[in-house]
Amino acid sequence: MKNINFNGVDETVFYDKTLYNMPVYIWENKNLNGFYISLCVKYGSLHTDFKYKNKIYSVPLGIAHYMEHIKFNEKKGSTAHDYYNKLGSDINAFTTFEYTNYEVSGNENYKENLSHLIKYVLTPYFTKEIINKERGIISEEIKMDKDNPYSKLFYKSLENTFSKSHYRNLVSGNIEDIKNITIDDINLIFEAFYHPENMFLVVSGNVNRFETIKIVNDTLSKLDIGKYSKAEIIVPKEPLKIFQKEDIYKDLVVISKTKISLKIPLNKFKGIDKDKIIIYIGVLLNVNFGNISDFKQYLLDNEMINYFNTSKGIYDDYVIITFTYESDVYEAVKDLILDKLKKLDINSSDLKRRTKCSVASTILAFESKEMISSFIQEDIINYNKIQNNIIDIYNNIKLSEIKKIAKIINTNNISITTVIPK
Repeated sequence: MKNINFNGVDETVFYDKTLYNMPVYIWENKNLNGFYISLCVKYGSLHTDFKYKNKIYSVPLGIAHYMEHIKFNEKKGSTAHDYYNKLGSDINAFTTFEYTNYEVSGNENYKENLSHLIKYVLTPYFTKEIINKERGIISEEIKMDKDNPYSKLFYKSLENTFSKSHYRNLVSGNIEDIKNITIDDINLIFEAFYHPENMFLVVSGNVNRFETIKIVNDTLSKLDIGKYSKAEIIVPKEPLKIFQKEDIYKDLVVISKTKISLKIPLNKFKGIDKDKIIIYIGVLLNVNFGNISDFKQYLLDNEMINYFNTSKGIYDDYVIITFTYESDVYEAVKDLILDKLKKLDINSSDLKRRTKCSVASTILAFESKEMISSFIQEDIINYNKIQNNIIDIYNNIKLSEIKKIAKIINTNNISITTVIPK
């Protein structure tokens, strides 16, 4: 078992590999009540085209989310929900672009909770009846998602930003997509991706690491698991050009909502480690557009916005920076944002204040088993490692590095998506 010590804070995540090479990350905190367990499959909505055992496959969009739904079914007409309801535990699952998470939380019966989570996720039980029954449920979920103005704006913005990448598609797929999902598709996905070596387990809370590893190994030893054959994901080559620069449409909203997306090639940040790029951009965005920035205060003082937020992320070969806001004067706010982006700046006092806030937020995250679990999951998916030096990164940011980032960010390649009231 390996200790992953967090620099600058007296915390440790324990790491080990169990049977079938499944990575396990454990954060113990005896001061907390209960436990939070996440079994993550490195299979998300992006992964519809892949090479497996020397054959190329293309499965319908939305199949990762579809699998998440039907995976709760177990033999003899029971479900994982039935099992966990008897234990008094909470279970849930969600699918993202990059992975699928099956989670359970509770205060008692830790062994039973952990063991059954592994069992039901890794035990295939698929029938045509189950698959057909779920089709109607998921179709309704898709309709609700499309009727939600916030969700619709989110996906429309991605659709306008990307041309070929599957990031432009709904995680759930469209109704026409899921109509084409067959039991053969489901069996293929399970065989190719639902293997312990393509998963990782995150356990946080009032638990014992040695007991945890024993439970996992004991459970895995009783399951019928074959040899792992790694599937090779085929990623569409995404062009630099924005798919649609401006899109204004009407929907059932009271106030206009806008998303401005900047699409910047990752290779523009040459010489900066990938795991530092998002941290640096976050600092820069907070100083220029954050809650205590002069820019946001100006918008509030002049009653120009009801809501304003920024986000950033790495999407394959691109860094995407997004501004989301609600405003009756959305054109005026847009002009101010674009003008500010041309004048991004930061001084030493701004940097010092922002880094102190970020360090404090990182330390506070260790008060929550859910936040630490999420923190670990995102790091494994994005960087294939835990950023245990994040406080060091904040404390050692150089002003010159941030200013270099500021020069790279520009408005040359942007998409603006706005929904206005009908």
